[in-house]
Amino acid sequence: METPTISSMAYTSSSATAADFLGQIQKQAQQDNLIRQFIPNAQPAHNIKEPAIVSTARIVKVFIADSNDNLPLDKRVLYSGEEKLTDLTDQELFFEVPIADILSKHNETRAKTVDKKQAEKFGRDIFLEPARIRDLKMVVVNVAQF
Repeated sequence: METPTISSMAYTSSSATAADFLGQIQKQAQQDNLIRQFIPNAQPAHNIKEPAIVSTARIVKVFIADSNDNLPLDKRVLYSGEEKLTDLTDQELFFEVPIADILSKHNETRAKTVDKKQAEKFGRDIFLEPARIRDLKMVVVNVAQF
């Protein structure tokens, strides 16, 4: 089964700056080094870990695009889904998209689009080949996670 390149993104917000975060890490490292001077086998007192994700409920928005530079910018995004509440994984979300219909319609556009490099090389208009699912890029944007 073919699938597009799938990636995730998230909106994030914080009142702390990166410098604040790095300063906190440096301070904790200094404290741990000081403790190790007196107790050589001591474990670090402060471990910074990613928070565990307990729930998988989230609000997402799915985009599918063809990144071919020959396509006009407004023809590169094939699908832009509505924000929706889901507990599906990114891969499962892909199977909810009517990709066959979307790709068929998009390939009609590709068939009318000149491949500039090939046209320059051969001195005549050469149109883009039909795209396959694996040529596409899918981005899942996590708007919120609960």
